[in-house]
Amino acid sequence: MVVRQSMCVCRVAPVYRHIFPLSTAPTLSIIGLPWKVVPFPEFEVQAKWIARVLSKRVHLPSMDAMQAEVQQFYADLERQEVPARCGQLPEPAVFLVL
Repeated sequence: MVVRQSMCVCRVAPVYRHIFPLSTAPTLSIIGLPWKVVPFPEFEVQAKWIARVLSKRVHLPSMDAMQAEVQQFYADLERQEVPARCGQLPEPAVFLVL
């Protein structure tokens, strides 16, 4: 996992769906990374997903598929000229219904 900084720009990357760092998924997970959300319901949904992945009731995609999705996500942000500091903002497609 890399934290990229330049001036006041920070982005935690690469992280699959703002929860699983690609270098350590699924054994290390991050809860509460996206901001500008109602935190506790988000934390609960993230924790449920992590628990299901760790208990093997839900499986993450292959590493290649996760990397491709993360790269596409950041490419889309750049194409839309979204500042890097906003890389952890949630979008409707990021939320999962568990």
